[in-house]
Amino acid sequence: MALILRPKHILDNTPFGLFVGAVVASVVAIVLDAEIASEWKRWATYGATALVSLLSATLAVAGVLTNISKQDELAAASRKRKFLSAKAYLPLALSGACEIFRNGIRFSHQLASLIESKNSEEIRRESLDALELGDEEIKVFRELVEHSESDEFASYIATLLGEYQVALARWKGTLDSAENGVQFIDHGSEVRERTVFWAYLYAATAAVFHYARNDIDKFDPDVSEENIASALNMVTVAGLQSQDFSDEIGLYHRTFIRRFKNKEPDHEGPG
Repeated sequence: MALILRPKHILDNTPFGLFVGAVVASVVAIVLDAEIASEWKRWATYGATALVSLLSATLAVAGVLTNISKQDELAAASRKRKFLSAKAYLPLALSGACEIFRNGIRFSHQLASLIESKNSEEIRRESLDALELGDEEIKVFRELVEHSESDEFASYIATLLGEYQVALARWKGTLDSAENGVQFIDHGSEVRERTVFWAYLYAATAAVFHYARNDIDKFDPDVSEENIASALNMVTVAGLQSQDFSDEIGLYHRTFIRRFKNKEPDHEGPG
């Protein structure tokens, strides 16, 4: 790799500073005191050697700084390429996640009827197959968090993954309870909250699509109560109507503000 001496590297170079200082000091001394001229030959034996050493050190340090800078540039370019590659697959990953969250709404709302018609092992197998993110989606999300230059975007995706893990853990806990004979009642508070949790995840995920498709440059997604209600209405399930979930929708809208926007809403949301 060719050595590129950049002005900034030389100016930031301590040996170069000492070299310039010694030269300037010598020149000033000669100007102010002519007698030093007679001593120049004797001084040069030691001073010139020191100056040459400082100049050599300057070139060496400048080369190291140039090398470091080049490595930083290559790392930044590689990081940008990985981010662009992951972002190219982001719409597919978002679509896959949205489908999973729709499944979450469906399974959550219908759990009581499923318990009556299927055994617990079958419910667990079918629901977890439908609710677990695939390796490809997780890889895309993880690379976006790792390589994004936008702290806001990285934080949003990380928060989305964290909230999904909470929803999945709660669902597994619900299945454990169902296997132990706990009865669930349609439209009970637990059912409503659990169902809206998945709708909240769907709305938060859908809000990323404009950025993923490069429709907007600045990443600043928002989720309203209407967005969460729309997510519920998109799932065709008997007896599922968003107006029955107005309290839970409000709670999870405030949860979005707190978790994704890092602001305090007027009232606290759940969990």
